Amino acid sequence: MKRIKGWEQALPAATRAAMARRHAWGSHDCALFAADCVQAMTGEDLAAEFRGTYDDEDGARRTLAALGCADVGDLAARYLPEISPPEARRGDVVMIEGKYGPFLAIVDGRTAVGPSRRGLEHAPVTSARRGWRVG
Repeated sequence: MKRIKGWEQALPAATRAAMARRHAWGSHDCALFAADCVQAMTGEDLAAEFRGTYDDEDGARRTLAALGCADVGDLAARYLPEISPPEARRGDVVMIEGKYGPFLAIVDGRTAVGPSRRGLEHAPVTSARRGWRVG
């Protein structure tokens, strides 16, 4: 998978579009946000396999289990090559341990952004527990 021409503009457009949305299982959660950002950068929909399969937290857990994943980190690792979090660069995916549990976020400089259960969160990339290369 490679980043497409113009990904530098497509990524901020995708994150701006997400800012106005509230967290919603199955339509705007961390896994779908990360997949939407990856799609904006690469043209590939990594969530095609699980999009539309859940609409609440229990359904999300069942979907993860059906895919053989213990958490969202395992889900990201199913589709992207894992890297050490300090290697993450702009546009890569990281897993942050938030107040309400782990969530996937997109690196944007020294911070990463992603929707957690309490809304869009920014966290220092240095707090990432896992990371994955996009393109």
